[in-house]
Formats: sequence, C-alpha cells, structure tokens
Amino acid sequence: MINNSIAIKNASAVSSNSPAIRTEMPELVKLIDLSRCTGCKACEVACKEWNNLPPDKTENFGSMQLHRSLTPTTWTMVYFNEAVIDGNVKYLMRKNGCMHCENPACLTACPSPYAIVQYENGIVDFNQDKCTGCQFCVSACPFNIPQFDSVSNRVYKCTLCIDRIDAGLPPSCAKACPTSAITFGEKHKILDNAKTEIKKLVKRGFKNAKLYSPKGVGGTHVMTILPYGNNTEDYELPKNPEVSPLTTFTKGPLAVFGGLFMGLTTLGSFAHLITAGQSKAPEALAAKEGKEEEIDRHNLATRIIHWTVAISAVLLIVSGLSLYSPKLFWLSNILGGPQSSRFLHPWIGVIFLISFGLLFIRWFKDMAIKPYDIDFIKNIYSYLIHDEKNIVKSDKFNGGQKLVFWCFSAGLALLFISGLFIWFPGFFGSFAARFGLFLHELTAIFFISAIIAHFYLSLIAIPGSLAGMITGKVKSSWARFHHGLWLNGNK
Repeated sequence: MINNSIAIKNASAVSSNSPAIRTEMPELVKLIDLSRCTGCKACEVACKEWNNLPPDKTENFGSMQLHRSLTPTTWTMVYFNEAVIDGNVKYLMRKNGCMHCENPACLTACPSPYAIVQYENGIVDFNQDKCTGCQFCVSACPFNIPQFDSVSNRVYKCTLCIDRIDAGLPPSCAKACPTSAITFGEKHKILDNAKTEIKKLVKRGFKNAKLYSPKGVGGTHVMTILPYGNNTEDYELPKNPEVSPLTTFTKGPLAVFGGLFMGLTTLGSFAHLITAGQSKAPEALAAKEGKEEEIDRHNLATRIIHWTVAISAVLLIVSGLSLYSPKLFWLSNILGGPQSSRFLHPWIGVIFLISFGLLFIRWFKDMAIKPYDIDFIKNIYSYLIHDEKNIVKSDKFNGGQKLVFWCFSAGLALLFISGLFIWFPGFFGSFAARFGLFLHELTAIFFISAIIAHFYLSLIAIPGSLAGMITGKVKSSWARFHHGLWLNGNK
C-alpha cells in the first residue's frame, strides 16, 4: 500500500511525478556494516514481527541460513558463505534485502501505473493493490530481490519500513540490531560515517574494504560496507549490477517503435480504403456472365476452429496491449481488471496455440507455396488496387495469404517460447525472462500489425470473404476472380 503522506518522486508506468511536493524531504539511507555483523538474525525476526509475516518452512542444505533465498514472506535474511581470501578460509555474512536503487529496474519494467513508487526520500515501495502479478520486476531486478507469491498473485519485497519512517522511527532491523551493524539516517551523514568506518577497517588490515553502492543502478539507499571489497561475489552480490539494456530498450525505443508501426498499419488500411476502395471486380464479373452460384469453401469444423483463433487473437491483443503500453492500460478493464487480464493472457494464448495448431493441420498442404504464388507476391500491387487484368490467378489461398500463414506460424512459435520465459522467470532465469519479454513484444508488434491488415482485407476491402467464413459458401464470381485455379479444380 502506498504511503500517501510522503511525496512520490517516480512511479511505474506514468510519465509525470507527484503533483506537488508536500514537504521538503532529505534522502535517507540504511547502512549495513558487515564488519560488525555477527549473524544473529535479530534483523530477520524484527522484520517478520513488524510486518506480521508468517514463518517459512526451513531447509537444511548445509548452511546456517533457514532457507536458500528470500521469499514472499521473508523480506530480509542473513546469507552465510565460506570463501578463500588471500589463502585463508573466511566465513562471510551479509544481510540481504531490497537495495532501494536510485534508478530501480523494477520500476522501469513494471507496466502497471503506481504499482511501484519511489518516494522523495529514495525508498522504493510496492503497491500490491496495483500489482498485476506479471513478474516483470522479478526478472528486471539485478539483485533478484522481488518475490512472487503464486497464491495471492502478487510480488513482495522489503519496504524499508516506510510506515515506521513516516512516524519518525528507524527500520525495524536497524532498531533490533544488537551491534549497531545497521544504521539509518540522512544520506550525507550516513556517507560520512561510512567513510570513517572504512578508514578504521583499513587500519585494522582490511586493505580492500569499500562501500557497496553500485553506480550501474544509480547508487542505492541500502549501502553495505564490505570488509573484503574485492570479493563482492563471495558476499553473493553482483559485481557490476545495472538496469539491463534489454529492459530499458523494451520499455523505451521498442515500445515507441511498436506504437508507430501498428499505428501506420492502421493508417495504411484507411489510406487503402480511401484510394483503392473495396474490390468490385467480382460483381462486375457476375454481371458480365449473367449467372451466379454458391460454392462450398469451408466446412463447419474449419469455421469453428477459425473463429476460435480469431476471438482468442482479439482477446490476446486486448490483454497484451494493456501490459505493453501505460496509455492502453485501460484495456485491461475489458477482461475484468489488471489482475484478471494479466492472469488470463497466457491461458488465452494456450487456447490460441491449440486452435491455430488445428488450423495448421487442416491447411498446411493447401498453404504450400507454388511458383505462381511467388508471381502473385511479386505482383501484389495489382491485387491491392483491384487491377483484374494483371492479377495472377491463385488456388484456394493466394500467395499473400500463404506468406502470412507461414509468418504467423513462425511468429506463434516465437510468441509461445518467449511467453514461457516470461511466464516462468523463476525456472528459466532472469536473463531468459528479460530476453523473452523483448522477443515477445517485438514479435507481437508484427503479429498484431498483420492481424490488423488481415481484419481490414477480409472484413472491408474484399467483400465476400467474411461471408465465406460464416456460411462456408462463396459466390462463384468471387471464387473466379480471387481463386480461379481453385474454382477450376473443383469443377
């Protein structure tokens, strides 16, 4: 839940910050001095008690840790690790939890407005009421901090006790620490204290002691003094964490490109309608020949499968675009709200995959590309402007339809594979999930654009196509003009 008494500096999926600064607020920082940490776990207990978090099932894996990593109900935990440093075995301990980055990757990746906020004091907070459970933040975080709860379908992490801070109290972990290994205060004061403590450590023989606040994420509001500063990874910390370029590109330039490309496809369809108009050639052909009959084109099973594909495609576009762009987030309300829309999206995708697979089985032989299909594609302009004299004759499906079919098939395979990466980031890993999101959105841009063009051609530009897929029958003049080879083969 967002703390409304503290001004917001930045928020997920919005272009503007807090409308007004309520009070001047200094940056706050929590400092963890690992040279003072005894691994007593008082911080773990205090966090659980203050946030009313239930205990997790313990796991015995040869460590003093209660379990291997953070969970949706364990927001901080002391990590223990043995490492060989300068030829000696050292027993390292580190309090793990959200780093509260100045440039938080989780906030950049989140598609839900105000699901993640960054307050003026630098603290990054999750608002579970706005969380869709998409897990984009989970895969984006370079520290693997956010934890997804499959029961509530929400993501959780350390809040830095924002409620206590608002009341003028320190975080519960800092209050509970018996050795003052955890301190909290204004950034400039904490940094001065950190420099003093590091100098003391150097004098004691820890020549590589340093302050861990990586620049790749803009610095952090949870800083750590590492006695063995050259052994960052032995503390189970990334050496050079950063907001992944994939995340930045996917949420920035790719989103802009996608909006432009899909918009141009839509505008191109309108432009075609204005300039070329609907195809009237079949009507002229019927009037010239003076006879017309109905031809069977699609049986009932094919039509049912096709409309299942079409309906699921529309629902996929609606639910997908709501996650794709903050400006289209309102589309999620069509499917019952952000949470249900995100939950339904992959399952609708499964229905789409199965139904398209059935359609593929029925049509793949008819979709074999022949030499005259290549000629049709080369001469596609004549088809688009309804130039009947120069249109290359086609069989049941023309070259353009066949090309789109095979592109759809390849695109669907990419969407399915990348969708699995996004759906199960815990199984495939953060990089696979980030790459999956990039590939998913890139493929979806062309996929949706192709669907827009297909809908326009079949519903508006080429009268008779829709009737053929509803009733299963087409007029002989329509078949002769658009699919003459197929019509002749049926006679």
